[in-house]
Amino acid sequence: MLKDGTQTLTANIPFGGFKPTGLAAGVSSTDAATIGGSETLTNKTLTSPTLTSPTFTNPANTTQALTDGANIAWNMASGGVATVTLGGSRTMDAPTNIKTGGQYVLHITQDGTGGRTVTWNSVFKGHGGQAIASTQPIPTAGARSSFLFESPDGTNLVLIWSRIGSMQVFTGDGTYTPTAGMRYCKGTIVGGGGGGGGSQTNAGGSVSAGCGGGGGGASIKIISANTIGASQTVTIGAGGAAGSNAPTSGGTGGTTSLGSIITATGGTGGGGGTSLTTSQPSDSTTGGTGGVGSSGDVNFTGGGGGIGFQFASPNRVAAGFGGSSICAGGPPPLGSATSGAGSTPAATAYGAGASGAQTLGGVTGSSGGVGAAGICIVEEFF
Repeated sequence: MLKDGTQTLTANIPFGGFKPTGLAAGVSSTDAATIGGSETLTNKTLTSPTLTSPTFTNPANTTQALTDGANIAWNMASGGVATVTLGGSRTMDAPTNIKTGGQYVLHITQDGTGGRTVTWNSVFKGHGGQAIASTQPIPTAGARSSFLFESPDGTNLVLIWSRIGSMQVFTGDGTYTPTAGMRYCKGTIVGGGGGGGGSQTNAGGSVSAGCGGGGGGASIKIISANTIGASQTVTIGAGGAAGSNAPTSGGTGGTTSLGSIITATGGTGGGGGTSLTTSQPSDSTTGGTGGVGSSGDVNFTGGGGGIGFQFASPNRVAAGFGGSSICAGGPPPLGSATSGAGSTPAATAYGAGASGAQTLGGVTGSSGGVGAAGICIVEEFF
């Protein structure tokens, strides 16, 4: 072995318990290692290693500032958390060095002017794999928007986190106009509740009990900004009218809709209760049926209205309860099994059916309750 390296060793050299000293730090995987030196391991397998107080540098947890420009590049090997301040409307290019299963965070800040938009490369995916709208970052001057992406395949980046930016609630007809920068929204609608059936005026020894109205249907859907467009008409279903003491059935609740995207019909009215003079228990007609939600990601059918029960001897009566919506049920009937008169209270929970009326012998008949109107709630995400 010569110092100029002109000879190659052909066998191991025994050092007799001594060691070579003065080695330079290794720079490749074939160099001798030194205590305090470092080596980059690329595609190496460590079998049962013991690591004592190691220090790892993980670019995925390193924050980097991206360079603002007409096209913004993101090399994820230099940091999986990135920040950029927009000085104009920009195009976000496809990032490089994406790892399968990796999660990446992008913080976008508007400059002092605001209103800057981002056109995203097609590798960036929103809810359901849809493209992300160009107006996605919050437009207010100085506002900061944060996006958490995950890569399922090392190529595409799927948005997995966002925040609720605002909420619009409609209890009457109106127009939903999305807040600037809305990327997608969650629409929840409930149809109107059915009215309660009325109870007839009775002679002594007779009773009557109306049935409860059905609860309004409901629908919930995640909707993209592209589907919403500039605006959508909101129609709120009214509560069904109360049945009279003729007696008549309660009215059907109205249909609630968010444009033509999702709809929820109202519950039907409960049947009216006629006088019963026989000594046998009997149910009066039928309770209202629940409304039905449609076209949502999740649809609900409202609860059916309860049947009224009446027993002439001895005088006992129980009107039907109103059917429930996804919000709540209707109020209980007015009075008790041995007394009952006056108008039944209206349902108050959005989309709830109203209870029927009940009347004992010798008491003037009562009207049923009025069903509760529906509601539309739009939660916006940016």
